[in-house]
Amino acid sequence: QSLVFLMVVLVVLLVYKYVEDPLTSPRYIWLASAFFATGLLAHYETIIVVIPCAFLFYHALQHKHSSLRHWRGYAVPVMVATVMLAMFYVPFTLHPRFARTFAEIAGNRLGSGFP
Repeated sequence: QSLVFLMVVLVVLLVYKYVEDPLTSPRYIWLASAFFATGLLAHYETIIVVIPCAFLFYHALQHKHSSLRHWRGYAVPVMVATVMLAMFYVPFTLHPRFARTFAEIAGNRLGSGFP
């Protein structure tokens, strides 16, 4: 849990730094992508970092940078992180044991009806 927390905080911090000045700090988005992938490989709840990052990007597009031309630098790091995650999660989710475990956990913890 401490690794996940650290990765979430680092990703938000690096995205914030990138949003502040995307032209002079493209390395921040590379680091944010690497930390996001690391956190997501540690535990799936790292996905929660998407919410503050989406807010930061939205806020930057609305107030500071009216053009997407400054944001071209984040496409490649995001694709690299996606490939890193897919190398683990695709075989993981396609395994038959995953389907059985998911069905059991969803049935026992979430239930099948309305609470």
